[in-house]
Amino acid sequence: MGVVVRMVYPASVDFTDDGQVAVRFPDFPSAEVVAPDEMEAIALAEDALIAAIDGLMWAEDPIPSPGPVPHGLLAVALPVEAAAKVAIYQTAAESGKSVPAFADSLGMSRESLRHLTDMTASVSMADLETTLALVGKRLIADIDIADSGDLMHGDGDPIIVRPFD
Repeated sequence: MGVVVRMVYPASVDFTDDGQVAVRFPDFPSAEVVAPDEMEAIALAEDALIAAIDGLMWAEDPIPSPGPVPHGLLAVALPVEAAAKVAIYQTAAESGKSVPAFADSLGMSRESLRHLTDMTASVSMADLETTLALVGKRLIADIDIADSGDLMHGDGDPIIVRPFD
């Protein structure tokens, strides 16, 4: 098997001066959530991460690669659809081609490629998987069984947070 990239980013959880809970992503300074309690802040963290990544994609800026989650930090996983969109975007950025040239190499317009990687657009998983296959990648989803204990103070293994919709 080739290289497997897990789209999981570290986040810190702290209390603000007024007693609210803040979730911050070291790799994405613009992705910050403040909520009245820990569970709400954690539930909103994924949306903040996706919005920060979408902003980078619209600006055609690089997206930080996910890395290990240090002990004591929360691990926030991108949903499968968002992870696939990021993989396509990163492949385009790493190709050394202009966006129109990369889109053309896939047999699509720049607008189609932008729609495919738009974090707010509804795109079928089949279209994402087909595009990933065109660039020599495939999507693998794994499911971790998390301990039902406290999300913030586990045994050192990162908890992958996927709030229910």
